[in-house]
Amino acid sequence: MFIINQFGHYFEIDSNLDVDTNAFYDCLFFDTEEAMLEKVCEQQDLEMEEVEGSTLSVVEKKGSIFVINDRCDKKEVELKYLSVNISFKGNNNGHSK
Repeated sequence: MFIINQFGHYFEIDSNLDVDTNAFYDCLFFDTEEAMLEKVCEQQDLEMEEVEGSTLSVVEKKGSIFVINDRCDKKEVELKYLSVNISFKGNNNGHSK
């Protein structure tokens, strides 16, 4: 599953995770990464080349949920908080203009 939250951050959520989409406030959902990235480009006035490879990954490791960015930095989160502004220390992940 692919989502864009209200702050313009975009994620791929591991299909093995049990996700209640009703818990995500003001998020857009997509079936494919390409469709999601096209919307990101439209929303943020970017070209596809600028966003390809920068999708945040949401995975479960050892019972905890992590968001992993394109630099392989990871941040532990609760799934319900993906609809809020997620940032990595000292890095806005290039997801907002």
